[in-house]
Amino acid sequence: MKVTLDSAEVPVVLNHMSCSCSAGKALCNHIVALLFQSAHYVTMGFKTVPLPLSCTSALQTWHRPRTQGIVPEATNDMAVCKPAAKKKTSVRAGVKCTLYRAYDGPIPDPHVMASAEKLKDIRPQPGICKLLHGLEGLNLVDSKFGPVPFGAL
Repeated sequence: MKVTLDSAEVPVVLNHMSCSCSAGKALCNHIVALLFQSAHYVTMGFKTVPLPLSCTSALQTWHRPRTQGIVPEATNDMAVCKPAAKKKTSVRAGVKCTLYRAYDGPIPDPHVMASAEKLKDIRPQPGICKLLHGLEGLNLVDSKFGPVPFGAL
């Protein structure tokens, strides 16, 4: 690869360029990368090309938290949206929350609890009885979706 620059003029003028790759007669990516890298070195004020740092001479970084800016928040306050579309043709601004309450009755359902009383007498006892027995002392808390079991938020 060969690049000739005339640094006597401001801005610097590219006099000649060539590369041994197949696109070397025209403008290849190797030459573009070299020009960008040299412009970066000039911008940073380097007089020579800096030596590459090995991973053992760099400071360790595993103790730095990656979650800076992420804070815990309540589920009720969370908004689920996708980023705005790049094109102006889209009418929708984002995805709206599709959470809904599939069951409109009270929690726990009295009919389910009544069936649990009937199942208690069956031996051997079905496994569903253990789940239904835990619903008797269920603590409900208010949310914007109505009362929900404690711990669901």
